[in-house]
Amino acid sequence: MVSIPGDLNGDIKVGLPDLVILAQAYGTTPNSPKWNPNADIDGNGAVGLSDLVIMAEHSLKPLFLLSSLQRWRASAGIKGQGF
Repeated sequence: MVSIPGDLNGDIKVGLPDLVILAQAYGTTPNSPKWNPNADIDGNGAVGLSDLVIMAEHSLKPLFLLSSLQRWRASAGIKGQGF
């Protein structure tokens, strides 16, 4: 079971290990020997560019959320790194 779209290894984040898994399954379908159903993120029956795009979108979310939180903290006059 995949918890975050693009989190193919189940470690609750999208990173390089997930990209490796997707790369190993890239271009496959359910009849292919290297098929990995988790790598078919969009569920269209093939691992391809659309799955890579979804993975990329979710790999950037933590960075976007962190920078947004940092901007909000700065605008609110909150100092320090604690969350």
